[in-house]
Amino acid sequence: MYITWGLEYVGGDACRHPHTHLYTQNMAATKNIVVFGGTGQQGSAFIRALGAYNASAPQYSIYLLSRDPSAGSSKRLESVPGVKVVQVAKNYTDEPVAAFTATGLKKGEVHGAFSMQGYISAEAQLHQGIAIADAAKDYGVKHIIYCSFDLPDHPVSWTEAEAKRKIENHIKESGMGYTILGDTDFMDNWLPTNKYMFKFSRTMVLYHSYSDPKQKHQMISTRDIGRAGAKAIHEPEKYLNKKLRLAGDEQTPADIERIYKEVMGKPIETTYSFVALLMKKTIPMLGQMAEYFDQNDHPIPLEETRAILPDVENLREFLERYKAEQAAKGK
Repeated sequence: MYITWGLEYVGGDACRHPHTHLYTQNMAATKNIVVFGGTGQQGSAFIRALGAYNASAPQYSIYLLSRDPSAGSSKRLESVPGVKVVQVAKNYTDEPVAAFTATGLKKGEVHGAFSMQGYISAEAQLHQGIAIADAAKDYGVKHIIYCSFDLPDHPVSWTEAEAKRKIENHIKESGMGYTILGDTDFMDNWLPTNKYMFKFSRTMVLYHSYSDPKQKHQMISTRDIGRAGAKAIHEPEKYLNKKLRLAGDEQTPADIERIYKEVMGKPIETTYSFVALLMKKTIPMLGQMAEYFDQNDHPIPLEETRAILPDVENLREFLERYKAEQAAKGK
């Protein structure tokens, strides 16, 4: 559950952006999509992928809800075709009705909504996920995209995963059209540019999660999660009222280390093994996550994801793309 996808344009006003005039003329014909959590990895990937459908002709007006429109993460997305950045309150995920109102759209004018909760407690996830779903229904949303996790039919000990299950069920029972994105571990979390906290999760996955060293760890890039969500909006006849199981690769911990070193030229950045083990034993969420990975009895058939995204990235391809992007930036 860890996931930059699609086509991104640079430019801002009508003088620099070749699509601006086109949008001014055709905005009324587009479908309005409101995005919660749009500056995060999954949300930004969804926006870029959905915006790519606007390249030839306007199809979607994408309302990016942002606490700070002047922030770099918001400004970068503002250049994606069809994106409108909407300033909202800091607690907008707890008060989603006010967030919908801030777009200036009326009830019945919102075609779709994207809902993603960040790294917060299970209780906060449950509150926000249900509140956003209820607000979306009240606003007349026809298709909600919810970022969840791949879950078995039976309960698991991972509290955060069970919170997502409750949100899924609430959405299914709401009467709205939906697509649920059931992802696996994010490939992005293995990158050296990712947050320091992921050193602990990387160390735990490599050395303290699997009792069988031959067991494979499933992963997906956040770019591909976003692409799947955008495709669900664009092709509802295929993906409405379904949960999409998303995994681009599966490798043993040893093979993850090998592939990473072959592509990146250096080992994965981890922390002290004993520190990760201590955290696993003392922080319930980490221990539950490790147990979930170890006891996974429902791996995603990779061909199931390829049926949705034929060009889904495997780990090697993901790392090669990242390395090329860094080189292009002079890093």
